[in-house]
Amino acid sequence: SPKTAKQASPGTRRPSPTPGKKPNALSRAPDTKVIKRVKTNTGRAQGVRHPTDLATRDFQSLGDDELLIIEVCDRDVTSTFRVFGIKMKFSDKVQTLGFPDYEPHKHETKYLKDRWSMEAVWETRVLDFVLPWVQMSEGRSREFYFHRVHDLGKPVLHGLREYVEATEEHAEGWWYILLWFTMSVEDDRAKELHLWRRKCRETLVRYFLLLVQRLEKIDKFSKTLWYEPGLWILPNTICYWIFKDPSVNFRTVSGVADLRAELLELDEREPARTLWADAASETARLEHVPEEFVSKRLLPKLERAKNLLPVPRRPSTPKPKTTKELYELRLTRDATSEGSNSD
Repeated sequence: SPKTAKQASPGTRRPSPTPGKKPNALSRAPDTKVIKRVKTNTGRAQGVRHPTDLATRDFQSLGDDELLIIEVCDRDVTSTFRVFGIKMKFSDKVQTLGFPDYEPHKHETKYLKDRWSMEAVWETRVLDFVLPWVQMSEGRSREFYFHRVHDLGKPVLHGLREYVEATEEHAEGWWYILLWFTMSVEDDRAKELHLWRRKCRETLVRYFLLLVQRLEKIDKFSKTLWYEPGLWILPNTICYWIFKDPSVNFRTVSGVADLRAELLELDEREPARTLWADAASETARLEHVPEEFVSKRLLPKLERAKNLLPVPRRPSTPKPKTTKELYELRLTRDATSEGSNSD
């Protein structure tokens, strides 16, 4: 049977429930239970990479406070490190500038699977929240930061409008690539979710590689347009979302991990997860752009306010915007599918 946030597992630690006490709709961790971002291995010489002290330890030996540590490391001097207790390594592939470039160590993915809870995901689906990829799309920058509209020809602007329309159409696939989580697929619902997100990702990658190639063939289409925050780019590798261990994640809804609260924390820590829609500052919003280019080409703020990206046309078939709408749509599709199979 699939593991849930309520079931004990050898790879995770579970808090003991208080007898006779029901969990609150949203309970917060005590003040002593805070996430710590710790810079490690900063004093080592470059050339030889080392694991952090935490990474040399066995997972089972980690204390509760250590399960809340996010080690921030330099890939030139660090081989392995830990994020929320899970041993991580830097990706073998070169990541796109500004995006997270770490992945779980293959020997510790089993602990991530133990943290997976279909109930936690299902709980967020049936509640009436705006879908995270819809939020990401609606929060997208709408202005050019480095290029003036009047300098761009009509063919270029038409191509960019098509691109913006396509990003809205495929926003869900983008979200999965930016927040790829390790799953246990023993549950049929989890299998369905895994197959769906894989399809979203593969469709997005295929479509956008061809679209980018086509746009770059337009006369006077500059590749520096991809530095614009409002024109989403694909990272070279998927970006992993590391769930907290349930034993130290005291934010819960209906007794399971509140993934929505956890997601908001992650988006704030790493704004690349929302393609900088939630960036706290202009510096953070432009961290995927080379500094030299920013210093030479960044337009004044007042000029940018009138220097807008093409407005996408409305889709002929509106997509669901909230978790509740999505849930109801899929229930309808399932019922229709069952009806056609029984005929």
